[in-house]
Amino acid sequence: MTVGQRVREIRKQRGLTLKEVAEATGLSLTYLSDVERERTQPSLKTLQRIAGGLNVTTTDLMRGVANLGEETEEALPPGLREFIEDPYWKGQVNSEWIETLMRVDYRGKRPETMEGWRQLFLTLQGIIKEPKDQPKGG
Repeated sequence: MTVGQRVREIRKQRGLTLKEVAEATGLSLTYLSDVERERTQPSLKTLQRIAGGLNVTTTDLMRGVANLGEETEEALPPGLREFIEDPYWKGQVNSEWIETLMRVDYRGKRPETMEGWRQLFLTLQGIIKEPKDQPKGG
């Protein structure tokens, strides 16, 4: 999937017109149309504006976009790379956990340090972990 296809997909899922997104982002309708048609490639700053206008995080906007769905060093937020590469945590933080952590965005905020990501991981792990004595799916 391309950036333009993803923008169009989310816009349509939310029942928004290009005009509504243009008004919400301050970008021109023509420019947004060009983004959706892959006639232009928006900068990261512009993608952040588009994500805001669609009421999604930039991470959610880019999810599924070719060559951007993988967690690269550049794509990981500050502190998360250090956390997942720490020898103690490396075996415990698999790709599913990384994806889960990447989705956390509370009022536009997320951890910025290794310690913040560690605390978030431990908190979510305590909430999400299935009890050992109950059968899965039940």
